[in-house]
Amino acid sequence: MATNKNKRILSLLFLVILLVPIGVLAQEQVSRGQFIPCNGPDCTFGDLLTLVNRVLGWLVMISFSAAIITFSWAGFVYLTTGVVDRRTDAKKMLWKIVIGFAIILSARLIVSTITTVLLK
Repeated sequence: MATNKNKRILSLLFLVILLVPIGVLAQEQVSRGQFIPCNGPDCTFGDLLTLVNRVLGWLVMISFSAAIITFSWAGFVYLTTGVVDRRTDAKKMLWKIVIGFAIILSARLIVSTITTVLLK
């Protein structure tokens, strides 16, 4: 039971170490005024669309990091286990990661296309 708790703590620590730099990048963009394109009441519809594009780009960056980690873990489980049930679970996890990341990238592409059309 203690080893399972230790695995959870190490996984959480690894996730925090991985995601802290991403948050710092977002904070740096906000402090330089690059993340939010306008100030106060002078915002336009184009500024709103620019903000949506930047937020989605940030979310894709986070999801890419998470997908790499989970894909690596699922591949490791798939290659190292000898139990058939764990192999099928790892294979299902790999496919779910691929499908989920494809959905995230297609959503980003759709929003980017729509905002490009609306800004012209």
